[in-house]
Amino acid sequence: MSSDPDHATSEATALQHAVKAGHFSTQNVCLGFPSREALFRQLHVPFTGEDRIRKVIKFEAEGEIHGQSVDDMVIDFHIVEELGDETRVLVAGVPKQPLRMTLTALEKVGIEPERVDLDMMGLYRVADWCGALTANSPAQGADDGDGELAVEGARSRVVVDFGARAVRVLVVTNGHLLDMRAIPLGSDSVAEDISTRFDISIDEAREAMVYSLSTGEDHVVSASEILDVDESNDDEEESEARNLPQETKIISFAAVDAARDRFVQRLRREFMRFLVAVKGVGTIEATFTTGAGSLMPGIHDLLADVFGCDPEPLSYVHLLSHKLSEEDADYMEPRIAVAVGLALGHMNGVKGFNFRQEDLSFTRGFDRIKLPLAIACMLALFYLFFYGVGLRKQLQAKERMFGYAVPKTAKASSTRRESGKRVTNYMQFTGYLTYLVNEGTWPERNMSHNEYRTMVNKLAEQPTFKRIVWYRNELNNYLKKSPVPQPKLA
Repeated sequence: MSSDPDHATSEATALQHAVKAGHFSTQNVCLGFPSREALFRQLHVPFTGEDRIRKVIKFEAEGEIHGQSVDDMVIDFHIVEELGDETRVLVAGVPKQPLRMTLTALEKVGIEPERVDLDMMGLYRVADWCGALTANSPAQGADDGDGELAVEGARSRVVVDFGARAVRVLVVTNGHLLDMRAIPLGSDSVAEDISTRFDISIDEAREAMVYSLSTGEDHVVSASEILDVDESNDDEEESEARNLPQETKIISFAAVDAARDRFVQRLRREFMRFLVAVKGVGTIEATFTTGAGSLMPGIHDLLADVFGCDPEPLSYVHLLSHKLSEEDADYMEPRIAVAVGLALGHMNGVKGFNFRQEDLSFTRGFDRIKLPLAIACMLALFYLFFYGVGLRKQLQAKERMFGYAVPKTAKASSTRRESGKRVTNYMQFTGYLTYLVNEGTWPERNMSHNEYRTMVNKLAEQPTFKRIVWYRNELNNYLKKSPVPQPKLA
């Protein structure tokens, strides 16, 4: 992981091509954050309970992390063991900037990790799964009363992963994770040494390292000089320069072996510093190795000398369901331990870290649009409400224009007034029907009062926008029945 946006983009693009080539699913992705960029602290919290610890862990870690602000980091913890009313936890902090940059680059290519764990926890998980951390001896360390394991009688197991850019080391004592460390020295340290001494590219240096250490022979490198020449210029001298013969360099086995020795010596010092710094390490009864760098000559002797026991390769592929040949399985086993361990986190493996917290927390597609969608729906409802109110007002205006029916109360007799009753016998209308139907119009003057009121009441029963047509037809029917010839209404 890098804080360089271009590097993060190139890594994301490479992962995208790998996912497409392997037809892998982009669901339930777990990203392994490099432990070499993380900070580790061992803390004793004066109570138990994961939820209670989570509320105070950032505050507790702030006093232990110096030189960096915890506000610029994502802090998580792993419960190692409970000691009475106390809990021993391993706290890890990762910087937000490179993590955010990597997550952003991955999201742009359609890969959204749901969890971000440490690669070291993947190593711990796969080692626990294959039984490498189970002690052969029943001896257990005793609690000295202060929450520390007594060294006497303690049994420890060490797992070492030799990567290209770092060596990961974790120590398990009496079945409990004691400590973990990422040493920023990897097999690429040998290649970088060769690249600097012979002025060749890092890829050529890696090739020379693998060839010489596996065969014991010198490696020949052909390097052509790179000329920055304007191709549009056909100058004779430039044409000759482009046709210069390749320069050959011989990388001797002695030089590669010397670079390897320097790497092994540096690694020896780092291992010794680690063992001195870790408290509670008892007798180391087993050491397990993984990673492509573990196959480098001299590593076996180094680990046997430092940890006091012959290292064994971490064996777990036989527990997997796969279609690899035996040769391919042997090749892949030391190279995919971390990846398998990260995958086990989704299958009830040892609980690790999750750095997708705070502003970097994972949200699914619907969760991201849930609030904007709710706001959009609310605005749509408001719009529909006011739009409906507007249509209602327009309808009412049209109804008034065509002829809105208004109840007409007839004059009641004195007897009915005294009884408190009022009589509504017929309707009156607004709009176009005002002068055609209401009292004083032509029909009212040419009809009997009862006929007029009966017709008006029937007119009120008609749909608003069909009343004029109905009224015209009713009047034409009345004229046809009239004994005195009358002109037909248009």
